[in-house]
Amino acid sequence: MRILALALLLVTACSQGDGARFPLSGGGGGGGGGGGAGPDANMGDSLGSADVIAAKVCLVTDPRSPDVCSTASAAGFTVTLDGHSATTAADGTFVIDTPTSSNLVWTVIGNNAVIITSVMSFSAARIIPVMKTDDYINLQNESGVVKTPGYGDVFIHVGMAGMNVATVVAAPMPTPLYAPQYDGTTATSWQVTGTGSFGMVWLAGLPAGTASTTLTPTGGTATVVGGIPVVDNALTWVNVELP
Repeated sequence: MRILALALLLVTACSQGDGARFPLSGGGGGGGGGGGAGPDANMGDSLGSADVIAAKVCLVTDPRSPDVCSTASAAGFTVTLDGHSATTAADGTFVIDTPTSSNLVWTVIGNNAVIITSVMSFSAARIIPVMKTDDYINLQNESGVVKTPGYGDVFIHVGMAGMNVATVVAAPMPTPLYAPQYDGTTATSWQVTGTGSFGMVWLAGLPAGTASTTLTPTGGTATVVGGIPVVDNALTWVNVELP
């Protein structure tokens, strides 16, 4: 797969929104890239040195909770960052050379029969969600989404002050093949009216390249998120913290 030169996530917050909020514990999971207790957890420099950083790939079974990791083996996935690569252990952990460039993304690749390639902008968060291929196919089938060459998906967690934000709607650009969907009652049953108690947005069928989206809570003001990397046949995980 051709990996594009990708821009780092840029978030421009306009003002505080008024969407309903739910605790990260119990009601829902955090967001890929730093929304919940998982993605925000710093792996700690004690696990490496100034020349390397420690991180973890989180094998998720429910895309509504991208910070809840499966106990199944996550061994053998290839993680790349700034031209360096590492291989995950059974628990998903790995050590990789410290990046020296800017505008970087994590990329996690495995056997396509096992996981869908994942992309996440590099930040202080060092836990990268990945999704099993079978689980993603089940999600597609339930939602009527068909895999299309040249397109990828984006999962966005919307949080505020450590809580998930409900009633948020997304207006992505460019226009995806499918209308935005939002977390629903089960891992595969998503809705189209706005985020639920998990605060998750799913943008299916965005053209490979760079995308943006406007997130608007009910009764609140819009937050514009730009520079979202989209990769062919891959899942991008984004966390947005409203002010």
